[in-house]
Amino acid sequence: MDSPEAAEALGFTRSFFDEGWVPPNSSVSSTTYADTFFTEQTTAMAFVGSFLVPELTGTDFDWTAVPMPVDERGATDLGGNALVATADTDQGDLAVEFLDFMASKDAMSAFCAATNELPTRTDIDAGDLDFAVRPDVMPVFVEQATTLEPSDVRQLTSPALAEISVALQDQLEAVFTQGRATDEALAGLGDAVDQAVE
Repeated sequence: MDSPEAAEALGFTRSFFDEGWVPPNSSVSSTTYADTFFTEQTTAMAFVGSFLVPELTGTDFDWTAVPMPVDERGATDLGGNALVATADTDQGDLAVEFLDFMASKDAMSAFCAATNELPTRTDIDAGDLDFAVRPDVMPVFVEQATTLEPSDVRQLTSPALAEISVALQDQLEAVFTQGRATDEALAGLGDAVDQAVE
């Protein structure tokens, strides 16, 4: 955390608040999501995932999608949902059969095309999917997903992530809305991450 790159990233995000480009109540602890500020036209843009494209079609203004900002490397958002089955079920074979079906290539392709989600299976080319909503903007999301690196996945699937996320939220809130100095916030984040992974 104690690096010029971390300070630059935090400063970039902080500038959205300092410049008045986002409402003060759009901080990380807000109960309103960024896409809502965008659809209500209180912000000029939002960082959103492809799964929100169907919701954005309900707006009464024209919009498009563009790649996220790039410095040394592109970055994307790792999201997703999980299907789970309890080990205590009396229908274990049926549960496994259902999970196998839902994770199959055909089922995942159909689900992703219908919901504007991006597939997690590497044998599905998202560029070949016939997305149901705004297929004209989906190539941007498909290309953005290619910037995801294994290190990103390791960070976001860490057992300590829940603890780290709370610390991140607290520190970012202090910077964005309470005027905390960047170096203090980064030190606090570093300490919280160290404590969470011990």
